[in-house]
Formats: sequence, structure tokens, C-alpha cells
Amino acid sequence: MWRALAIVAVVVLWTGAAAADPPCKPSARVTGERSVADAIGAALRERGIEVVAEAAGPDPAFVGAACRRVSAEVATGGHRIMVWITDGEGHRAERLTEDVPAAATVIESWARRDLVDPLLDERSAIPIGTIGAASAASAANAASAAQLDRAAAPEPPHYLLAGGVDAGVSGDGGLWTGAHAQACGRIGRICLGGVLRYALDLEQSGDTKLLGTERSALELAATAELPVRRGGFAITPGLGLGLSSVTARNPAEGETEQAAAAFARAQLAAGYALARGWSLRAELSLAVAPLARERLGEADGIDRQLAASPRLQAWLGLGVAYGGP
Repeated sequence: MWRALAIVAVVVLWTGAAAADPPCKPSARVTGERSVADAIGAALRERGIEVVAEAAGPDPAFVGAACRRVSAEVATGGHRIMVWITDGEGHRAERLTEDVPAAATVIESWARRDLVDPLLDERSAIPIGTIGAASAASAANAASAAQLDRAAAPEPPHYLLAGGVDAGVSGDGGLWTGAHAQACGRIGRICLGGVLRYALDLEQSGDTKLLGTERSALELAATAELPVRRGGFAITPGLGLGLSSVTARNPAEGETEQAAAAFARAQLAAGYALARGWSLRAELSLAVAPLARERLGEADGIDRQLAASPRLQAWLGLGVAYGGP
């Protein structure tokens, strides 16, 4: 009799264990650009998420209440990462993330039931008889999507720091080279700041060659820019007002004079995002100084005329930028 009871107990326990859902870890299958997928997979493993190999084939446990497993496809766009997610119930989402850790956070939020289930459990507080089960599920999915959006969309930078080299031409025929530094901070959609440029006339043409003048210029301008971004590209029109100081010298006689002029500036810049806030930046600008004195001499007590401040000047600049309004 005792032997029969023991056999019955073993059978009951074995049957109950077989009927129970086997334990499993949250898991994800990450596909797409190999280098990015591998980096995200490593980040997920550090967070306790099992990463299913792409070549593993269909997973029979991909759908089910006991194990939550998701599929994610990743691709880079500029210095950001696009993530397309599908869970075992067929729900799909698309997220634009800043970097590998942010992309891993989004995938982890879908794979771990302990993160998502508290949002889904809100259905119990909604009167099903009033709005229906479908409405309750929609409300829970909307709450989950809002949480993922906050994790995947970091606040964009509020400033820009840029610098580069310049080549220019002036209305009196001069050819110039120079360098500039720029900084601005965002107020609404507009970035307000300033540009400092040092320039040197190459003395290869125009008034400097004709009059035998050496000249350099220092410019400072206040600027306002309105960037327009499309993925990793940015087009930035802008305006500026500033003051230039030109130092002109006659090397034969050793005379040095200075001339100042106010100018208005229009610009169009183009940028391409690289990584971690850095971008390449090209800029075309035109400065107009209608009251500038293009030549100094004679009436100023100078024996020989000197090339001074040009009234029209165009610049092409190439450089790098950090941040971005």
C-alpha cells in the first residue's frame, strides 16, 4: 500500500512540474548592421537580457506569457541609431535613439516583463464594461510608448561651438585667407551668438598688389541662426551685424594705418553629423560695408595710398562643430 501511495505521489508531482511554465530569461534577437547589433547585444547581456543568435532559426517560445522575447532590427543614421522592434504578440514600434546604451534601453524595456507589466496592469483599474477591453489595452500601450519615447529621445544640445579655416575674396579684388571661431546658444528655435575672424590679404591681386600694401583684418559679429535638421544633415541660414578693423601697412616706407567699418552679414551653412555631438560644417557668407573707406592716403596726411577696408567681402569656410541648436 505504501509503495502504491509513493508511486501516485511521484506521478502527481511530475505531472505538476511538467504542466508548469519553465523558467526563462527575457531575451531579444538583434539584427541589422553587424557592428551596431553586436555592440547592442553586448550591452543587453550586461543587463541580464539573453541575446538570441540571428542564425538560430524560429524560436518556438517566441510567443507566450511565460517568456517575453522581442526582435529588434537596428541601423545607423548619421550619429544616431534607428531601432525597429517587434514583440511576440505582433506589436511593432520604431524609435530613434542617440547611441548604443539608449538603443539597448529601448529593447530592454520591451523584453523585460517587470518593466512593461506594471503599465499593462493599469487595465485592472479601468472599467472594462464601460470602455471595453480593446480600449484598456490601447491605453496601456500608449503609456508604454510614452515611457519608451522619453528613454529614446534625449534632449538636443542647446549650444554650438565651431571653428575652421576660411578663403575669401573682396570687392577691391583682394584674395584672403583666415580662420574663425563661433559660439551660440539656443533661444527657442534660434541660436544667438557671435563669430570672431582673423584674416590676411594674400597681396596677389587687387588694391594690395596695385598699391604695394600689406593688410590684415579682425572681425567680430553678432549672429542669429535658424537651423533646419533632416536626419544627420543640417542647413542653417543666418544673419549678423559686426565691426571690422583693418590694419594696412606700406612696407617700403614703414607706415601703418588702421581703418574700421561696420558691416552686415548673411550666411548659409551646411553640416553633417559625425558622432557624439561632432559634425562637419561648411559655410558661405557675404558681408556688406557700404560706409567703409577702401583707400587711405593724401587727405589723411599719408604720402602714399594704402588699401583699407573693402565694402564687399565673400567667405567660404570649412571646419568642425560640437553640439548643435
